[in-house]
Amino acid sequence: MSLSRTSELQRLHALLSPLSDDIRIIAHVDEQAKLLVRHYAEQILEGRGVSLDQEMALAGSKTWWADCIAEQPKTDPQTGVFAENQGAPFWLDYAKLVAFWEDVFGKGSISLRGYDADAFAAETVTDEIRDMIGIKGAIGKAAAEDAPTEAAAAWLARGRQLNALILQVLASKKRILPRQLWRSFIN
Repeated sequence: MSLSRTSELQRLHALLSPLSDDIRIIAHVDEQAKLLVRHYAEQILEGRGVSLDQEMALAGSKTWWADCIAEQPKTDPQTGVFAENQGAPFWLDYAKLVAFWEDVFGKGSISLRGYDADAFAAETVTDEIRDMIGIKGAIGKAAAEDAPTEAAAAWLARGRQLNALILQVLASKKRILPRQLWRSFIN
């Protein structure tokens, strides 16, 4: 969902078009506040060094998508800054998300479905898969797993603070920290 430019979607469409002329996009979504918290935790795993203040400042914006993109930092891999990790999730504006994808893939090409963590962890997840893509017959079995747990607020705070320090060191461009090593510090 991190594609934000029409040119990116057009390239994706061109890549997929030889496979089918009837491409359907299915996105499982949750209530935006819940999804924001989960996404924020993922961003911290990937190096986010700022709090949710930027998202809170944008709350209630009538142009959330555009405002988030305008506020995104410029990607600079050497300093560990990536728009996807440090920026606000513009795609939480579901109406704009649908319109954006339909502008390239066609009207009615995207479907939003509710996300339920417990259902996705259950062995009956295959029922959701069958329903979402319209298959009548059996497609096999899935093993039940524990539903993902939310990260503790204290862990998120420490991870974000460590990321802020790492970003500060990398800003000098005198050091390089491979992503895999960085991520091992946070996990």
